[in-house]
Amino acid sequence: MFIKDKPIRFRFKIWMLYSSSRYPYAMEIYSERKNESSGMPLGEDVVTQLLSKIADPSSHEIKFDNFFTSHNLLKKLSDFRIRTTGTVRSNRIWQCPLPKRPQKQLILVVMELYSFTDEMTTQL
Repeated sequence: MFIKDKPIRFRFKIWMLYSSSRYPYAMEIYSERKNESSGMPLGEDVVTQLLSKIADPSSHEIKFDNFFTSHNLLKKLSDFRIRTTGTVRSNRIWQCPLPKRPQKQLILVVMELYSFTDEMTTQL
């Protein structure tokens, strides 16, 4: 796989489908584009290939990150009654712009960091 902005540009990827308890169902090793092109984007092709290896995908909930999430994939999985959750990149929302939140509704998040040792707890 060619990754433009990485110091090591050619890599192998291991795609895995696993349960919520981390039990692996299926695995695919990816090194470069396949000779037989499915016509789908890579993320969509990977999800489709992995889901084809389990007996009843509609009885599961599929979660993936923004590399795999696209409008077409979510629509396709929805048509097969497969429940999905995924983060979305702004360039993949198709023609469905996300609503802008007014500035007054922004919430301030306070983060506290702690360091733990055997003898004491220190707030950073």
